Amino acid sequence: MFKKISMYILCIAMVLSLVACSAGSDNSSENNATSKATGGSPADNTGSEDSESTPTKDEGETEKLTKDAVSYKNFVLKIGMVINEDVISKIGEPTDIQNADSCIGDGQDIIYSYQDLDLQTFKSEDKEVLYSIVINTDSVATADGIRVGNTYDEVKNVYGTPEEETVAFVSYKVEEDRWITFYLTDNVVESIEYL
Repeated sequence: MFKKISMYILCIAMVLSLVACSAGSDNSSENNATSKATGGSPADNTGSEDSESTPTKDEGETEKLTKDAVSYKNFVLKIGMVINEDVISKIGEPTDIQNADSCIGDGQDIIYSYQDLDLQTFKSEDKEVLYSIVINTDSVATADGIRVGNTYDEVKNVYGTPEEETVAFVSYKVEEDRWITFYLTDNVVESIEYL
């Protein structure tokens, strides 16, 4: 049964990736198969635009953690930011770096894998621009406190009615062209992707 569900999730991720590539948008979907983690409950914040998290402001950081950003090792990662040596020095060296053909345009995407999340970038004018963040463990939460291990009901209580929904995922638009997707197995969040 687990293999069927995993394959279903993988197929959906591949379809979403192809749709994103063909549309020429900044969206891409990664393989979201992760180990099931438990813990964490959603924060009491039920939908305010910004949370109270205010890390030290540096280049690439924002003063407040918004719905399309993730705080990792006291550094705010946000879709559209430039990933450079300074950012890597703040969040640490990745456990793995992979190159893949870009679906954003010509060239290569770079995937930085960390213990808790994966970052996918594309080259734009000699800069690496972040366009996908995938949270894989319960160590990192969304701005609203949802993390791997939370239930489908907890996600809906915090984010409301999803804009897209299947048995394998629910997606919410968090900004004009930014999405957050919660991948589910047995109604439990397995991974979270920001696009």
